[in-house]
Amino acid sequence: MIEEKEEMMVPHVSGVLPTLRKAHFLKPILTSENQPPPRPHSDLSLFPNPCMKMNEVITKRVLFRGRIRQQKGWKEWVEELQKTHQEIWKKVGILDAIRASIYNIRRHDELIIWLAQRWCPETNTFVFPWGETTMTLEDVLILGGFSVLGASVKFPVENPENKELEKKLVDGCAEIKKNTINFFVTHNQWTNYFKGCGGEVENAALIALWLSRYG
Repeated sequence: MIEEKEEMMVPHVSGVLPTLRKAHFLKPILTSENQPPPRPHSDLSLFPNPCMKMNEVITKRVLFRGRIRQQKGWKEWVEELQKTHQEIWKKVGILDAIRASIYNIRRHDELIIWLAQRWCPETNTFVFPWGETTMTLEDVLILGGFSVLGASVKFPVENPENKELEKKLVDGCAEIKKNTINFFVTHNQWTNYFKGCGGEVENAALIALWLSRYG
């Protein structure tokens, strides 16, 4: 089920260099970026999921609508602002998560379908032959680089300086709406308006877009 070997491991803390150490990897392990993972065993009857009915089979077309593709120009915007705002991003614990959003992660549809058939909604766990498992806050921290501590992003703004930044973002949003027939502001319109404006306003605009699109 797992394999122990020495590899260069990247700590989840920003700014720390990778170190060679023993680590445990779940099988199957990819050996090449271009090589897809081996196909899971298709005969689920060998490993029945007690949460699924025997006649429950996914036969309809499945649409993956929740997957967000990288926005055009996003990578360049992040890398440009990182030159001047890396330390503050690191201080508030969002550097790794913002950096993670500039990479394209390949989707393996067949593997996702197989995992979906192992999901038990009653316990919010995946039921495998060796037992149950599920996502944890540690997984969110390590895989996504997201902070699991601190206040919610929906926490009201109270600091006077932050209130001023919020007002400039709201005013900019209203200005964008004047030049569009849509009721809402698209991510591309937001980027085109705020990109290059400089200062903390541009930084706040990038973070707002990141939270909206990738958070």
